[in-house]
Amino acid sequence: MNVHDTKEKIIQIFMIKTKKIVKEIEQTEDIICDICGKSCKSFTDFEYLELTATWGFESNKDGEKWDAHICEKCVDEKLSFINFKKINYF
Repeated sequence: MNVHDTKEKIIQIFMIKTKKIVKEIEQTEDIICDICGKSCKSFTDFEYLELTATWGFESNKDGEKWDAHICEKCVDEKLSFINFKKINYF
């Protein structure tokens, strides 16, 4: 075995074969307000309040999970009675 044969074997050991694949992804197209039924889509993103409740053992709703998406307009008009904890993140 000469030096050339050794180099060729080393190259073959470290050869990486690749292929291109197309991957399908799921993308959110729209989020609908659970109060008014309108889109929560804004110019660049979605603007909504997400409410989630997981009911516990002593509840009449034990084992249920509730989820709602509410647009900004409905939050202002329908949920203003709730004293939300507001934190500015800018």
